[in-house]
Amino acid sequence: MSEIQLNILRFLLSTPNHVSVRDIARQLKMPSGHVFYHLKRMVETGILVRRNWTEEHGNTISEYVEYEPQPVFSEKNALAMGLRELEALVVDSTPKKVGICVQFMLMLSKIS
Repeated sequence: MSEIQLNILRFLLSTPNHVSVRDIARQLKMPSGHVFYHLKRMVETGILVRRNWTEEHGNTISEYVEYEPQPVFSEKNALAMGLRELEALVVDSTPKKVGICVQFMLMLSKIS
């Protein structure tokens, strides 16, 4: 997991509302294209879930995309102590070490 992906995951975990790629990019001060690239990779590796939906507003139909961390990262899930706490547990925390822990948590969530 790259540092950018780790920052995206932190942001999504700290934000209770739905946010767009543009919102994430603005918050992290990055181009939207870079954020989209990393979101796509995080979906492919199973860290995030992508959901699409549409809403009708009169004669207009709006399409939305939402990215959510897998349920294993939910505060309700005892398996995941939370990414914020995980970093404190990893000795000499680096994005790569935290990424390995994240992948391990995902693997455990599929077993249980």
